[in-house]
Amino acid sequence: MKDFPDYASLAKASKTDLLKHRSGLGFNSRAIRLRECAKLVASSKLKVKSIPSPLTPLLQRGESLAQVRNELMKLPGIGPYTSAAIMAFAWNKDVPVVDTNIRRVLIFLFKLDEKITPAELEHFAEKTIPKGKSRERHNALMDYGALELTARKTKIKPLSKQSKFEGSDRQVRGRIMKELVKR
Repeated sequence: MKDFPDYASLAKASKTDLLKHRSGLGFNSRAIRLRECAKLVASSKLKVKSIPSPLTPLLQRGESLAQVRNELMKLPGIGPYTSAAIMAFAWNKDVPVVDTNIRRVLIFLFKLDEKITPAELEHFAEKTIPKGKSRERHNALMDYGALELTARKTKIKPLSKQSKFEGSDRQVRGRIMKELVKR
């Protein structure tokens, strides 16, 4: 936030400066897409009427949550999960966000079938959001899944498994990236 406090400063950042700033954090392509979003928003080439500042009431113009989510997904690198996360965490809107931890917590606590589809789980999750408490609820569920109801404890398998980092292509790409931004 100190180095890139607004859209304009992030939009002006060079790719090298941005990657140096993120060094060691991974997901470099996300940083590049975020900069592309900032360029579009800062230059007003993309008129996303539904993206308010955090202080502007989201639905003041009468847009539905689905309409706002669709507008967000017009931005580079923002898909269904990220658009929901923005709405829930940044704007505290009652939109379900289902990551691997929240999935596990919901399946475990509500004794749902582990084979529930993502769409069915999202529909179920939406019904459990306390009005006006989306941000708190999602943070609590993520933490509860990460710290208490772990995969080991619940025996609920994740939908995908990430390979080991040591000796992986990701590790090699990370080393290459560090060398490239140095030069």
